[in-house]
Amino acid sequence: MLLFIDISASSMLAEQMEAERFSDILQSVRHICREAVERHLGQIVRIQGDGALAVFGYPAPAEDDGRRACDAALDAHDRVAELPPVHLPAGLHKLSVHSGIHAGLVLVSEGDVERGRLDLVGDAPNTAARLSALAPTGCIVVDAESLGPSLKFFALQASRLLMLPGRTMPVRVAQLSGRLDDRRRLDAALRPGIAPLLGRTEVVDQACHTLQAAFEAGRSQIVQVCGEAGIGKTRMLDELDTRLSEQGWCCLRGSCENYLHAEVLLPFSQINVQLQGRMDGAEPDKAPATGLGLSTTFVRSMGEATRLKPLLLLDDWQWADDASRKLLDKLIDEAGPVHVVLASRPLQDGADAIRDALRLDLSPLTETETGVAVARWAPGTDPFVAAEIHQYAGGVPLLIEELCHSVNRMRTSEFRQLRAHGGRAGSPGWMSTLVAIRLLRLTPRQQQLLRVAAVLGIAFARSLYVRLAGPFMPGEIEALATADFLFAPDAGTLRFKHGLTRDAVYDLVPLDERSAMHANLVTLLSSDEFAGSEVAALETLAYHAGAAGLWAQATRHCEAAGDKAMQAFALDRARAQYQAAIEAADRVGDVGREASLRWCSLVQRLGMTCIFDLFALPDVTPLFELCLQRARDVGDPVNTALSAYWLGYLSHGFGRPRKAMLHLRESLQLAELSQDGRLAAQVKATLGQVLAATSAYDESMRLMDSALLTKRQGIRTGSAVAVGSAFTLACKASIHADLGDFQLAHSALDEARSLVGRSLHPISNSVCNWAMVILAWQGRWDDAMVVVEESIRIAERTRALLPLAIARVVGGYARWMRDGSASDVEDIVQAMHWIELRRGSFYTSIYYGWLVEACVALGRQAQARSYAVRLTQRARAGERLGQTTGLRALAWQMQLAGDAPRAMSYLERAEASAQRRGSRRDLALNTLRRAQILDLQGQPKVALALRQQARPMLLEMGMDWYANSFAAAGVPTTAPLPTSTGSTDSGQYRLAGL
Repeated sequence: MLLFIDISASSMLAEQMEAERFSDILQSVRHICREAVERHLGQIVRIQGDGALAVFGYPAPAEDDGRRACDAALDAHDRVAELPPVHLPAGLHKLSVHSGIHAGLVLVSEGDVERGRLDLVGDAPNTAARLSALAPTGCIVVDAESLGPSLKFFALQASRLLMLPGRTMPVRVAQLSGRLDDRRRLDAALRPGIAPLLGRTEVVDQACHTLQAAFEAGRSQIVQVCGEAGIGKTRMLDELDTRLSEQGWCCLRGSCENYLHAEVLLPFSQINVQLQGRMDGAEPDKAPATGLGLSTTFVRSMGEATRLKPLLLLDDWQWADDASRKLLDKLIDEAGPVHVVLASRPLQDGADAIRDALRLDLSPLTETETGVAVARWAPGTDPFVAAEIHQYAGGVPLLIEELCHSVNRMRTSEFRQLRAHGGRAGSPGWMSTLVAIRLLRLTPRQQQLLRVAAVLGIAFARSLYVRLAGPFMPGEIEALATADFLFAPDAGTLRFKHGLTRDAVYDLVPLDERSAMHANLVTLLSSDEFAGSEVAALETLAYHAGAAGLWAQATRHCEAAGDKAMQAFALDRARAQYQAAIEAADRVGDVGREASLRWCSLVQRLGMTCIFDLFALPDVTPLFELCLQRARDVGDPVNTALSAYWLGYLSHGFGRPRKAMLHLRESLQLAELSQDGRLAAQVKATLGQVLAATSAYDESMRLMDSALLTKRQGIRTGSAVAVGSAFTLACKASIHADLGDFQLAHSALDEARSLVGRSLHPISNSVCNWAMVILAWQGRWDDAMVVVEESIRIAERTRALLPLAIARVVGGYARWMRDGSASDVEDIVQAMHWIELRRGSFYTSIYYGWLVEACVALGRQAQARSYAVRLTQRARAGERLGQTTGLRALAWQMQLAGDAPRAMSYLERAEASAQRRGSRRDLALNTLRRAQILDLQGQPKVALALRQQARPMLLEMGMDWYANSFAAAGVPTTAPLPTSTGSTDSGQYRLAGL
């Protein structure tokens, strides 16, 4: 842990004061800082100008390093502020300092007269100095994630994300304003409801039942809740406090500390304050007895408080001092029936054993429970990333929360890329400290074995571990498992229990040592001993070659591993390997013709991995733009055509149709000049899909028909040609449906399904996406839900977020239209949030139109306007499929507000939008909307005529639900719309459901 302290306004002091006076101030401030740092067991390692850098946790790290750094800073700030303001320049009434606190990995070596007492190399000292520079006069700015659990001891102003110069990731900083007293600190540390209680129902029930049974039997009972750091012991005490207080128990909370200046009998001192307040009927300002004086009175007080039904809840009992342990024994022996719940970590020396206690061990969360926690800590995180968080954190709540902070700091795509290829988002300083402390408990041999394991990866073959680390003594691997680092999922594999623990251990391995081990592994895996074995998989070779900096080998192995994954249709793994291959090729630096063509080929293959789910690569447009430029520079027309195609495809997927058309037309021209018929057909199909999105239906149909004609010559079910043709047919179906010819639409969908066959191929989901939208347009809600469920199943099996989000949107809309439940609208909002977080715009005008419609019906005017703005933006980009729906809803909103002119204006715009596309379905629905508006305007005869005009149109198109719900004679259309989001009157919802 690093503390950087600097004198505020030092430049003004140096300029306006005599040198001797300024020197005296410097000496006084440095003396204060040195005393404060040393008092809290740190050391000043370097004087930098007017500032000083201090380190805590060297040479031996401790869990309270962060707390001691904060306490030292607060002490130094207070002492400096107390210095007499003599000889200060005019306008400066007192001296002050400003500080920054940060933790990170540094290389420590002996210093000298130039470098200071210790030489610290790494980013952490610079970050601490930058935080100090950003701190206002007299303030302390801390990296909140570096301090971790130590934050509970201090008062902080609201944290915020801050970008620091030279850093790629933001830092969550907070301003330290002081210490919390014992009561406030206990409240902050044990405040219930901080995190969701998950996976603990049975344990809580057992504890409550045991305590109640002991009370009724008149006997003492201790319940010991055990688990490693971060497993949720404190949160369980919160739940016990809440539940048992409701059952008449007087719950009294205390917490042990391992801090150097922690008071003897601290948890019982805290409890005594609460106990005396309960007994006297008022909370006293301070307990009548604390520390050593407490032991003689506390037993008597507990005996007198029996009528209150007291329950002691003691947290962090592993840090209890000897006097506290003895007092607990004395309570059990002398105070009558005593009921206690202890939360503690399991200690290796067995000191955690409590006589006659019921021991309850907390297990990690399940994947489902982790998903709930992720939704709380990182709202909007998709279920696939939540699953990765669970696997990486091993179900430990504290590690899950830390990974959620990582997701919040970085884009989801960056997090997934790091996770996919063994990269690390970075462990916070406090977590690295915890791991370092645990490492120090091991023997030197065990520490070395663990470092070797970290180099091998999160999971690795036992045979390779033995080969790299040398012969094992009996029980050595078991000892690492007992120390909660490794476990064996099967006989041939070892695995770190938590991915973040592996990262922290890996970071503690010196760079030269781990690079050498990675290089040795590449040599070993390439030898005859392992060649061709599962241990020497391409993925393993690729990883170790990259980590060793053997970039040429890394490029080759990553490319081969990507091709292998593509053959198995493991698109996520192929994606990670191709990205690693591109990065390695960039590091090789070869810009010759062959190397450039190979690089472009890698980028194009990367495009193939996201063809069914663009959310997998939401931030790679610049890479594909560079690919097109390099292909043009090389002068290879086919490569240029392919590069332009992929850039056009991505532009289409990200909702930029005009840019997509530009690149696809260039690709088509080059493909035709090169007489590459297969590529030309593919470009025509994609260009036709882009034109369909912009409602240029005539040219779209010509291009897609031409592509299908070419492709049909080589189609066989399930082939690559069939895959491309299936989506083209689904896109044609969307045009037929929008034009109102649902019979042709379903015929095209049937043909598309016949090409795909019964498979979980992602193209099946692409066809499903259009099928369920078309069924929703037609008002066939039950049929749409059947396809929605199929789409969700395929998306979850293939880990495709975009199809999953679309299915959730369509499913929410279909249920809302059918059942009228406002909760279904929230499903649409959540799924759209996933899309918006990734800046997705693929056909989102449809979904924004639905959201405008739903929000108007629910009376959510502000939300309706917000989604209407986004709908307008999509229309301006050229994509208008949902524009008419939104305009119809806004017309209804204006009519309900009594603004008839604006209602008719919106309705005329809806008419123009439908006419522009030639959409018979929207024209019919516009007619119904006009009838509803005219009803409210007092023109029932005209309204009836319009409904009678619309009904046969709707029936002809197979839109029976709309025809029977709105267009039938005698259907009331003047019922008031719901204004409460809690209403479930489906008839009222359907009134606006056009």
